[in-house]
Amino acid sequence: MSRPAPPTILPGSPPPLPPTDEARFDFIRKVCAIYVDKTQFIRRMVTDKGHSFFCVRPRRFGKSLMTTTLESFFRGEKELFRGLAIEEHMESDAFSEHPVVSLDMSAPLRTVASKP
Repeated sequence: MSRPAPPTILPGSPPPLPPTDEARFDFIRKVCAIYVDKTQFIRRMVTDKGHSFFCVRPRRFGKSLMTTTLESFFRGEKELFRGLAIEEHMESDAFSEHPVVSLDMSAPLRTVASKP
């Protein structure tokens, strides 16, 4: 799947808004100039040992963006977090690279036909 090219920003023009259909943290941080920083919640989620988190939010409320932010965090992509609230905690052990498993629940399920 091809991604859109970064927009051309003219001097004096407003910064580009993130597309409403794009929920990837890396894309928004690299291409868009506007990002509402919620990384302070990641620090709390990572440091509260033994707690589970269940993310219940209405449609279009940032669940996918938060999961891709967590994915980038656990993959150790430090350059994406420069200038954000979590930056001061980037040298901790939690920010080192960890294995990440991604499940796309929006993709249709495929069944494997059993052999007779």
